[in-house]
Amino acid sequence: NFWHNKITMITPAGTVSDYIVGGGLSNPYGMVFDPTGALLVTNVGNRKVLKYSADKTYTQPVPAPNGEPYFMLPDGTGYLLSTSQGLYRYNAAWQAETLLSGLYWSLARTPDGRVLVGNASDTLYVLQQNTTQTRLDKTIIAATNWLLVDSNTDTSNHIDLAMRLIGLGSAKKYYADTAMVTTLQIKMEQI
Repeated sequence: NFWHNKITMITPAGTVSDYIVGGGLSNPYGMVFDPTGALLVTNVGNRKVLKYSADKTYTQPVPAPNGEPYFMLPDGTGYLLSTSQGLYRYNAAWQAETLLSGLYWSLARTPDGRVLVGNASDTLYVLQQNTTQTRLDKTIIAATNWLLVDSNTDTSNHIDLAMRLIGLGSAKKYYADTAMVTTLQIKMEQI
């Protein structure tokens, strides 16, 4: 219930009850269950995605989604998230990849697996999977994760340290406007 900050449950018999009231909710908009049965809820009011466990406690798995989050869809081991700023793919570690910029209100998957995206102009698009870009993104994510581990470089070798800083700086450009930028900046300052 968007205006009353609650999630309502309707049983197969048609019984309606409040499932979650308050509990971090601020204009809940979209919901999806993860593979463990936890409920992910997008909150437009506080620009957060919250993850509720069976006991209704919650965490915030997405550090800071860009814009107001609307809908989520499972996508491989991660999720697609439509927001007021664009469409993003989050991997299992909740690292974001920008797929589209702009206001995208709706998100749906067809029975044949295609992803449909609706924008603010009431136009519906079919999301084309760019396998070359996906492979490149996976490579950049793997390289960034490698650069973040201190034991992967010789800290007594100034050339290794300089190359690591260059790599981290390039990763910062790739992760612009995501929470990963803060992690990369902290690591660069430590070096």
